[in-house]
Amino acid sequence: MRPWASGLDVARGRPDLLRGRRYGLLTGGGAADRRLVPVARVLTDVASRRPEVLFAPEHGTVGAQPPGQPITDRDGSDASPPLVSLYGARTAPEPAHLTAIDCLVVDLSDVGVRYFTYLATLRATLRACAGRVAVIVLDRGNPQGRRIDGPLMTDEFASQVGIAGLPVLHGMTLGELARWCIGQDRIDVDLTVIAAPRWRGESLGGDRPWISPSPNLGTRSAAHLYAGTCLFEAVAASEGRGTARPFEQFGAPGISGGAIVDAAGSLPGVLLQAVAFQPATSNHQGVVCAGCCIHIVRPDLLRPLRVGLTLLRTVRRHFPEAFAWLPLRPGSPPWNDRLLGHPPTRDAIDREGAFAFDDLWSEDLRAFEESRAEYLLYG
Repeated sequence: MRPWASGLDVARGRPDLLRGRRYGLLTGGGAADRRLVPVARVLTDVASRRPEVLFAPEHGTVGAQPPGQPITDRDGSDASPPLVSLYGARTAPEPAHLTAIDCLVVDLSDVGVRYFTYLATLRATLRACAGRVAVIVLDRGNPQGRRIDGPLMTDEFASQVGIAGLPVLHGMTLGELARWCIGQDRIDVDLTVIAAPRWRGESLGGDRPWISPSPNLGTRSAAHLYAGTCLFEAVAASEGRGTARPFEQFGAPGISGGAIVDAAGSLPGVLLQAVAFQPATSNHQGVVCAGCCIHIVRPDLLRPLRVGLTLLRTVRRHFPEAFAWLPLRPGSPPWNDRLLGHPPTRDAIDREGAFAFDDLWSEDLRAFEESRAEYLLYG
């Protein structure tokens, strides 16, 4: 088995990287080296000085804050570095935040799915640093591997949970995405990517520990299913938040998990189990829900987006009274349009008749795969 490593492990052996430089650090949950030492401690040892300022994405610098909760700035009066929130009212560093540093180090443990807000934070940060400070990305392998799937996000529906031009599964590392953002947006920023040694495009398996990047992605299975089961948060159902298995199970009051198992049939790489659960937070908080737990049995065959869309359509057809597209806020378009960015897919879930989801976006994916090639760093 090949030893795994990340750009942070390479940086540990590169004292020249930050020698004599005042640096800031943008990081979140899951950013640690192969010995599980957090990135801030590693860089403090390497540079013989701590970061001048920390920047926090959604979930905070250690991945503990609940989803959607704004991060609060910290002034550094407690002898720790000042902390600047990049989630909430502010989504990118302001010029005043960059005056004390020469470069910004980015180490974010991304999950390889467009909904995860780290991607939007990265792009906004690259724009903010242009012409001001250099950016160093400490790269990590993509947990989903090179797999690409899903419709491309359009400008109309772009947001922090979906930057325009990317499919749901984009098959790129954060370092490659930084290069892609610079190329797509013509950002004039000094970028250095410290590559992850020995990653060759495989999905990240059990040879490396899973460190949760956010409170609801505590297992590798949840992260792999997230591309499909996150879509249940856009309807009147529970995606498992507030249970022991968020994104690994879904359900709602008044439905039958057994009926869904029978109707869904065979799905790639997974087995379905009828379950009941009571969420402690989020949709249907405190109410017993029936539904399914999704068990990954063949990771090599898993198509998480197809699994999620098929299950959504199954619930829609057999339990319409428990299914409704939720708006982001009263009077706004369905939340699903912010996640998928593709109303034809939502319409396909609503209508009767057989069809293949892949047919809705296969041409876009071929064009995307060709266009991303110049930004890839790994075989």
